[in-house]
Amino acid sequence: MNIVDKVIKKTYRGIDNFDMIKKGDHVMIAVSWGKDSLAMLEIITHLQKYSSLDFTITAVYIIPEIPGITVLSEQIEEVFKKYGVNYIIQKMNIPADSKLKQGIEEARTCQWCAYSRRIALFKIAEEIKADKIIYAHHLDDMVHTFFQNIYIGNHLKLMLPVNKMRKWDFWIIRPFVYVREEEIILFCKRKDINPLKASCPLNDITNRKLMKTVVDNIEKTLPGFAEKVLYSYIEKFPDEINFVK
Repeated sequence: MNIVDKVIKKTYRGIDNFDMIKKGDHVMIAVSWGKDSLAMLEIITHLQKYSSLDFTITAVYIIPEIPGITVLSEQIEEVFKKYGVNYIIQKMNIPADSKLKQGIEEARTCQWCAYSRRIALFKIAEEIKADKIIYAHHLDDMVHTFFQNIYIGNHLKLMLPVNKMRKWDFWIIRPFVYVREEEIILFCKRKDINPLKASCPLNDITNRKLMKTVVDNIEKTLPGFAEKVLYSYIEKFPDEINFVK
């Protein structure tokens, strides 16, 4: 099986196993400039076109107007038009007294940036009456977050494939639950999907980057370690673990 078919099959399996998308759903895809969300946009629009599911897609890009981060609203808009989806591009509402206004080097910037973008997405989802928000977190993201929460947060907090929000009338879904990051990289190369040229100055020094290094080093000795970790805390996982090839 080629890498394109493999990633699509794994994504569809995740959607099916966890009943992520139902007929008539309005799904909102959170899109950034990265490979993961662009690959997700490709696959979900493919699903809408070729499956029997009848659902609506709205793609959303939140402009992170923080000193030191590149804004790519025009490039993202071109991508949305290419796929022919409804889309919303909106600035992140940052209070004047927020630490984010002080620049990218301020302490806990990542946490506040993620929180502000998440709240902006939630408000849009509420306004457009979306049933689901699709995040492009893949298997590696979920495992890295698991260990990050243990090491940094001192607690066991899981990033789940499907999560009903308590205070909001929609669900968070992660169709890439079975897909490895390396598979997405190969998928993008085969489909000629090029992540947009943008970056955050803190990308290489985040706690998530640290956890990625830790897990990658463990997998050199214990192949499939990340899949085993995920298998330990979600109920529906393939009987046969497909390693990246």
